[in-house]
Amino acid sequence: MTMGDQTVVVLTGQFGAGCTTVGEYLREEEGFKYYRLSAVIEKAAKKSLEAGIYDQLRPVERRKVLQDQGNILREAQPDTIAKRIIADIEERGDAGADVVVEAMRNPAEIQALREAFGDSVFVVALDTPLTARFERSRRDYGDDLERFKRDDARDKGEDEPEHGQRTQECVYLADISINNHAQLASSSEWDRFFTRIRKHLRLIREPACRRPTYEELYMRQAYATSLKSPCTKRQVGAVLVRESEPEERGESTSAEQEDEGRESYVIATGFNDVPIGEVACREKGPRGDPRFCPKDHEEEQKLRAMKYCPGCGTQLSVSTGKITSYRCANPACQARLPRDFVPGRMLDTCRAVHAEEAAIVQAAKLGSTAVRGATLYSTTFPCLLCAKSIVNAGIKRVVYHEPYPMDDTVAMLERCGVTLDKYEGVNAGAFDRMFKGTLD
Repeated sequence: MTMGDQTVVVLTGQFGAGCTTVGEYLREEEGFKYYRLSAVIEKAAKKSLEAGIYDQLRPVERRKVLQDQGNILREAQPDTIAKRIIADIEERGDAGADVVVEAMRNPAEIQALREAFGDSVFVVALDTPLTARFERSRRDYGDDLERFKRDDARDKGEDEPEHGQRTQECVYLADISINNHAQLASSSEWDRFFTRIRKHLRLIREPACRRPTYEELYMRQAYATSLKSPCTKRQVGAVLVRESEPEERGESTSAEQEDEGRESYVIATGFNDVPIGEVACREKGPRGDPRFCPKDHEEEQKLRAMKYCPGCGTQLSVSTGKITSYRCANPACQARLPRDFVPGRMLDTCRAVHAEEAAIVQAAKLGSTAVRGATLYSTTFPCLLCAKSIVNAGIKRVVYHEPYPMDDTVAMLERCGVTLDKYEGVNAGAFDRMFKGTLD
C-alpha cells in the first residue's frame, strides 16, 4: 500500500554519522514528523531489564544492550522494528505527512518501509570516516579506540546474522549519499552542511528539478560497467575521465551551475575480470559451486595451516567445512585470520585484473595520451596494487563510493599528490527515478 502524496526520508549510517542530527533538523526546520527505530529498541531493552538498571548503564554499555536487544527483536522477523514504526505512523495520523525515520540497521527494515509507503520513500545514507565518528564519540569511549572499533564492526555487519545490524548493506541501498566528514564547530560550518541537506531535499521533493552532475553521471556509469564483471565476490566498475576544473562559485550555486562550462569526457572504462584467455574463477572450483573464489580458497588453506593466533598466541580451533570468515576467539584480540597478518590482506591472490587497472590498460590499448591529470571514478576505494598504477599513470583525482579501509593505500596516494574524494549525490540505483523527465 502507499500513503498518498508525502515524502518519507529514511536515514541510515553507522553510529556517529549524524543521522540523529539530520533527523532533528528535518523535524525542526522542514516540518517532518520524526520517528526513531532506536526508541522502539530502547523501550524493549528497559522492559527486559530490572527497573532502573538501563538508566544506570554507561553509554558504551547501553550500546551493547541496544545492539543485543535489536537482534532479539529482529530474530523471528527481520522487519519487526520497522513494522512497529509503520504502525505508530498510522496510529498517530501521520500517514499523509512528511516523515523522517532514523536510523535503519537492517535491509529488511528498508524493504518494509518501501512496501508500506511505495514511491514516497527516499533512503538517505550519511557517511562519516571512522576517525571522525570516534572523535564525536570520545565522551562515551574516552581513549578506548579498540572498543569503538569492535562496536562499529558489529554495527557495520561484520560476522552478524541476517537479522543483526547490517548498516553497511543499508548504506548500499540508499538513493542518496551525503558526506558528513567535518567536525562542525562554527555556525557557518553548520549552515554549509544544512545547505547541502536542503539541496538534496529539494531533489527528493521535486525529482527531475535539476540535471545530474558529472560526478553523478560518471558514478552511475561506473556501476553500470561493474555489472559486466563475472567476479563471484564483488563487481567493481571504473570510469576514467578527462575534465577541466569547475569554476569557483558561491555557496548558493546550484549543481547545474557547478558544471556549467566544464569540459568533461570519458577516456576509458573497466571492470574486474580475469585476464583475457584465462578460465573464469567459477570454473576453477568444484562442480556445483558457482560462487567459488580462488582467493577465499587460498585464505582458507592458510587458516587451516595456522595452529596459533599470530597476534595473541591463542590456540585455534577451526571447524570443518567451508569457512567464510574467522576471528580469533580471544575477546581481547578478535583478529581476522589469516587476513590481518598477511601483507596486502591477501589481495595479491586475486586472479582478476581490477577495474581501475582495466580502465588504465584500456586507455593504453586505445593509444590515449590523456591519462595524465585525469580523474578516476570507481565504485570502490582502490586497493594498494591499483593505487600504484594510479600514481604512475599520472591520475590526479580519485572519486570513490564504497569504502575500502586500507590506511596504507590512503597514505601513499596522499603522499603522491592524488586527491581522494568520497562520492556524494544520487546513487546509481535511483538515477533514473531522480532524473528522468528533466527535459520535459
